[in-house]
Amino acid sequence: MADQSVRKAGRLKRLWPVRAAALPPAPRIPAPAAPAEPPPLRSLTAGELIAMARQARARRDAGDPPRSADVS
Repeated sequence: MADQSVRKAGRLKRLWPVRAAALPPAPRIPAPAAPAEPPPLRSLTAGELIAMARQARARRDAGDPPRSADVS
């Protein structure tokens, strides 16, 4: 088995000239950079932030109260 692999390696080495081994490796294809997150279209005003907080609080308070049996 080892003799076969040595003979095969010798045959493979004869297929390529020595100077081919001296060639530089092929250039690497650069990986595409991760797309940056786009900047927000505009900033929210303080009034808009307060309104959003009030809506979130109202949704939270209007929901069902948590039950202790639902704890996972």
